[in-house]
Amino acid sequence: MRAAAEHVKPAVLELGGKSPQVIFADTDLDLAADEVAKGIYSNTGQYCDAGSRLVVEEKVREPLLEKVIERSQRIRLGRGMENPDMGPLVSAEHLERVLGYIDTGRSEGAKMLIGGRAEGFEKGYFVSPTIFDEVKSKMRIAREEIFGPVLSVLSFSDEDEAAEIANDSSYGLAAGIFTRDIDRAMRFARDIEAGYVMINEYFTGGMGSPFGGYKQSGIGREKGLVALDNYTQVKNVVARIR
Repeated sequence: MRAAAEHVKPAVLELGGKSPQVIFADTDLDLAADEVAKGIYSNTGQYCDAGSRLVVEEKVREPLLEKVIERSQRIRLGRGMENPDMGPLVSAEHLERVLGYIDTGRSEGAKMLIGGRAEGFEKGYFVSPTIFDEVKSKMRIAREEIFGPVLSVLSFSDEDEAAEIANDSSYGLAAGIFTRDIDRAMRFARDIEAGYVMINEYFTGGMGSPFGGYKQSGIGREKGLVALDNYTQVKNVVARIR
């Protein structure tokens, strides 16, 4: 953005995220657990739109967590040629960064249910699927982009509180909503501050779906016809014809 400003050039910026996956009590918990795991562990959590905050209705918090933990523990780590469920982080430097966030989560008072440095992979940059419970919105692990397989769990009691937690972020890239109530889903999608909202599925939408975020998640949109607007100029021609 600084370089573009020096030359008065427009810039499309697709930046980071701390995306919530919001689970209401009326949803299919098995489906939700599958999608939550997919949303945080795909590509070892190294997606800008990874669903790194699990925001779950209090009345189904325990049964959902059990299902997410069970799916997390089934994930097979390995090197790329082994076709694993989850591979390593991109570098030694990034490994230390993610492990630093895990240490931060412990020191902030969050409860680590599973995860940490993967055992048996001392020569690689491997972190096991990691879940922190009892997370508060002001904690660093709930606010900063970790870019790894680390899930922060927060709970809510009603729809207003869910929206408040989901929007309590400097980022606004993506969000997942899980409910059988389509009216609630569309209402929540309207109120959530995110550029890419998915209902009852995570990492969905094709190449025609515009992608980009609110707030510090970027400027402009990629994919779809709307992306062409970033590369066009509007010309207004006014003529007197009499």
